[in-house]
Amino acid sequence: MDIRVGCCGFSKNEEEYFTKFKTVEIQETYAEMPEEETFEKWRHAAPDDFEFTVRANKIITRTFKPTDKVLEVWEKIDRAAAILKTKTILFQSPDVFFANKKNEQNIKEFFDTVDRKEYMFAWKPGKTWKEEEIRKVCERSDLVHCVDPFVCGQLYGDRGYFRLDSEEVSRFKGMELKKLRDFCEKESRKKNNKPIYVFFDNVYMTTDAQRFEWMAFNTGPIKDLTLSFLKGLCREIECAEEDEKVQTLSREAERIVTLILHTDYARVDIEIEKGKLREMCKELFPDKEDLYDMIYGNRFDRLWEQFREEKIG
Repeated sequence: MDIRVGCCGFSKNEEEYFTKFKTVEIQETYAEMPEEETFEKWRHAAPDDFEFTVRANKIITRTFKPTDKVLEVWEKIDRAAAILKTKTILFQSPDVFFANKKNEQNIKEFFDTVDRKEYMFAWKPGKTWKEEEIRKVCERSDLVHCVDPFVCGQLYGDRGYFRLDSEEVSRFKGMELKKLRDFCEKESRKKNNKPIYVFFDNVYMTTDAQRFEWMAFNTGPIKDLTLSFLKGLCREIECAEEDEKVQTLSREAERIVTLILHTDYARVDIEIEKGKLREMCKELFPDKEDLYDMIYGNRFDRLWEQFREEKIG
């Protein structure tokens, strides 16, 4: 089973992201095209086996009409894909790109015009497109139908491109991810073990993607669930979430240290920032009320006394 799991965009800084995942869906290409140096930097920093997919620019996907401007933007996408050594490009249409004959024809003309090379093209239509229309467009232009599998089924494609971007889900439950794992295994068999891409685009996408990837490669179908597996899974989830919380607190604490040591922030402003961190500690670790004073409070006071408090005499 070839499942490739990642996030829609770098959910952390690039260097840290590269240590956690093997693929990413680049978002920067959708709104404003970065300079080529940015793509070169990412490719150089990523491991050799890391895979980038690229989200096509909105100038293309809002009309698909192969005008000079649209084809000029396509050339930039094609160049970015070449630098990143991309195999897959996603074309996500906005909901205002309505299902009608004109737009169907524009899609056909666009994909008939561009050089497909060896790319896999995936298309995620807007909400107005009906099943028969989607299937016809995908078959005619050989597009992999991109879907959120919790919302609808894939209608066409010899590979899977699944994008979990429902606005109603901020964090997936363990059983939902387990069902997704089993679904992907069935899809992989149907598609002769060709790649299945799974990208998360929710609030907790980093944690959910890591949880799902662990399930995908360390568990079997739901019927194989055991007590030992569930305990192990809980430990994995708790460790991942605990680590995320600790990192969040550490980043905020270091920011306050910087304010004390390297700015002229007044004491009252520092106290306000400390109060915000104290509330964050309570929110993230409600069962550890003394955490702030034990780790951070005394440290901030010592730094202030040592470096900022005026000495008399």
